[in-house]
Amino acid sequence: MVSFLPQPPLLRNRVIALFLPFAPTTAHAAPFTPVAAATPTAAHLRPLGPSRREFCAVAPLSAGSLLPTDKMAASNKRPAPEWLTPSDLKPKLVVSNSLTHSKVEFVPANGNHVGWYSCGPTVYDASHLGHARTYVSLDILRRIMEDYFNYDVTYVMNITDIDDKIILAARRKYLFEQQLKQATQLTEGVIAEVKESFESYIASHFEGWLTDKSRKNAKADLLKALAGKSVPRFSEWQAAQENLKLPMRFKSASRTLDAIQTAEKNLKSGTTGPEAAEALLFEAKDVFAEYLDAARKGSVTDHTIFRDFASYWENEYFKDMDALNVRRPDVLTRVSEYIPEIIQFVSRIIENGYAYESEGSVYFNSLKFDQDPSHYYAKLEPSSAFNFKLVEEGEGEIKVSGRKSKSDFALWKASKAGEPEWDSPWGKGRPGWHIECSAMASDVIGQKLDIHAGGIDLAFPHHDNEIAQSEEILEKYTPAQIRILFLLNHWNAVIDFKESSFQAARVFESSINNFLLNARSIIQETRATPVAFTGRHNFNKAEKTLLALFEEKQSEVHAALSDNFDTSAAMLCLRDIITGANTYIQTVASEKGRISVDLVSKVAKYITKMMKVFGVFRESGPEFGDASAQGTGGSVEDVAGPYVRLLSAFRDRVRELVRNRADLGEFLAASDRLRDEDLVNLNVRLDDRDDGKALVMFVDKETILRQRAEREAARAAAVAEKEERRRQEQAKQAERDAKAKIPPAELFKDEESRKLYSQWDEK
Repeated sequence: MVSFLPQPPLLRNRVIALFLPFAPTTAHAAPFTPVAAATPTAAHLRPLGPSRREFCAVAPLSAGSLLPTDKMAASNKRPAPEWLTPSDLKPKLVVSNSLTHSKVEFVPANGNHVGWYSCGPTVYDASHLGHARTYVSLDILRRIMEDYFNYDVTYVMNITDIDDKIILAARRKYLFEQQLKQATQLTEGVIAEVKESFESYIASHFEGWLTDKSRKNAKADLLKALAGKSVPRFSEWQAAQENLKLPMRFKSASRTLDAIQTAEKNLKSGTTGPEAAEALLFEAKDVFAEYLDAARKGSVTDHTIFRDFASYWENEYFKDMDALNVRRPDVLTRVSEYIPEIIQFVSRIIENGYAYESEGSVYFNSLKFDQDPSHYYAKLEPSSAFNFKLVEEGEGEIKVSGRKSKSDFALWKASKAGEPEWDSPWGKGRPGWHIECSAMASDVIGQKLDIHAGGIDLAFPHHDNEIAQSEEILEKYTPAQIRILFLLNHWNAVIDFKESSFQAARVFESSINNFLLNARSIIQETRATPVAFTGRHNFNKAEKTLLALFEEKQSEVHAALSDNFDTSAAMLCLRDIITGANTYIQTVASEKGRISVDLVSKVAKYITKMMKVFGVFRESGPEFGDASAQGTGGSVEDVAGPYVRLLSAFRDRVRELVRNRADLGEFLAASDRLRDEDLVNLNVRLDDRDDGKALVMFVDKETILRQRAEREAARAAAVAEKEERRRQEQAKQAERDAKAKIPPAELFKDEESRKLYSQWDEK
């Protein structure tokens, strides 16, 4: 008889395939109750072993089938054990909702697909740290959505290439360059025109100072401050929102005043060549270009000037974002390419009765919209509703007229001379700043957006000094350090970009890289040297402690990211994992135990994965760590050649020392040179260990030398500190020895004691 293979008791409510005996002949089938409706065919059966006749049925029995038995009657059929579904303790993703000003559960409108529209940059100047904060942070959130929570995200971003700032910057650049071409000589006329621009500039931007009635000589005081190149303490108007750019304008005015004074000296000394003229104009560029624009803006008729200007800065923006490892959008929209759609969108708003045309411009009727019970004006910031100051700021620097209310804003602006223009039902004009995102987002994604993101428009980021452009930041800090800085802070928190903040990011980066480098080297070493069989398992107290910590922190990372993308809490959990893994490696090594490379590998893979999720490491990087720590590919000769030649040279040196019966110290010197110089040039670091075996690490030469210098500096500091303690102890001992030589009768009669005592007991 063929035996029945029972299910193990602990697996009875978890087995998903039923094990049945199968008798291919009638002789073997006799003891079993027929189950014709469910008897598997040969195609459904797989032998469990070469010498047994048990088979695994991969198709379930029918509802009326009976278990094969010659003892159990149909009336005594045992019911299946109850399946106990575990409780779902996994946290739900909640995100900050600008509409409710609270955290709400994130539920996409279309299953797993997420439609995300992000307001992109207005491209008129170089990116600064504020741009990096916005777009790197949004990139981190996007990566978490795509790579961690595995949503199918369609990420749409716009480029604002039509805007008042672009028009002014492009026009001023063009007019300044035209003037510069004509400046072939430094003359009284050139100096006089720059002087006039300076007077106009301070009258326009320092009105609060010049009209301050508490100052008798306001202008003289201002000129004195500008000449001193130090921003003075202004009165209350300095703190006003509209004057946040005051320090920058002060520097521009100060630089222009200095240039004028230098030019006048050059004119007197006869230094009037083109270099002197260009020097004056370049130093006064900000001030002079604004003056030229006010006087000659109508002369700019070539509208490709604006498009070429915006295109240049758009390319520069993407270069900066690529350097910062920010993913490109899935769909990129530009305002200049959506003019027909924007016109249609504005027309529909007019048809619905919420906009009106006036003097060639179209305005949104905010009062009518707010009075409609089916609408709610200023949903995101109700407190900002009808804030005329904010409306004016949003309208830009080039004003148009014809509004019915101060709270109304332009959907379409009538163009004036010197501005780009497109034909529309209301005349030649251009889109208003408020309308473009609505038109482009609805065209690409539809009526429902799951996420609409953008940066808070601060004129200047918080910074110890003035705005730092991306190029300058990337010269001082790596893209990874900048991203880690943002990760260590909540995505919607204000960051103070001071040196100590970057130092914290630098230390965190170093801890990640050092752990992964060490882990990779240990794993590679173990894989290259098969572990001897001992008959004992390698999952002891130290391994259990690390695994428990790892699983606990993994859960905390998930909870943090589910709680409004709290990367700051997640990063602290990753730091705890790294600390635990380092402690484990050091403890086992000190006890001369066997490191569980499988467990270390699991931890290293997770840290690498999370760094890729966060964008700190590139997606195409290696299994452990970042691609920057790995060599480039090539032929065997290209890759192995330098190392083989070094090995051959070292072998030759050892043979030479042996033939010459050299001292053992020379062998050690050759070994040290191999470690400290030759291998370093090949991006290899050897770390000597207590067991006499060096740990091989592949690290770029610059990093090795920097780490070595840091270690040597730390050792030197420790030696210096020890020497200082020794010197102080010697000084104290010398003082004690000197006091010991003083006769008892003379004690307490020194200079200090005489200030305290007037008489001494002779006894």
